[in-house]
Amino acid sequence: MRPSVIGIAQQLAAQLLRFPTVTLDRQLGHISDIASMLPGDVGSPLATLADHLRGAGPATAIEEYMATFAPGGCLLFLSRPDDPTFTLAYGRAGFKLADNERADFLPAVLEFAAARVAAEDFCGQELLCGYRPALDEITAALAEIHSPYLLAVDAVGATLPQLHPAG
Repeated sequence: MRPSVIGIAQQLAAQLLRFPTVTLDRQLGHISDIASMLPGDVGSPLATLADHLRGAGPATAIEEYMATFAPGGCLLFLSRPDDPTFTLAYGRAGFKLADNERADFLPAVLEFAAARVAAEDFCGQELLCGYRPALDEITAALAEIHSPYLLAVDAVGATLPQLHPAG
């Protein structure tokens, strides 16, 4: 998969995995259109999720998000709060994290990875691959509750090298 496709897919997934806002709601049509131009294994799930969120409307999207990711539900963190790996990688790359955001929050990691791949630096991809077991746990948790957000996480997984190549 071309680096540009990886970066675009990961940026779109980051947007779709963030808390739904009015701004996101206004962007969902564009996100769906862009995702539809990507290869099917990454683009189709992203477009489907964008269309789902757009069809649900902001209030229902917020309810679904809260039901999925509120404390006690599935969490979008790849490690422990005291794991310095992400903060160190961000610092080396000059990436500024939002003040209220944990460094291992999946949408933040995806934005970092997408920005770095656009600069032909694959340190963000290496982070995602290094924390693939945590990403797989998120995938399993979302699959268990039949969450539409599984579509975005599946698309992210499709951008990463396979752990067990067919052969």
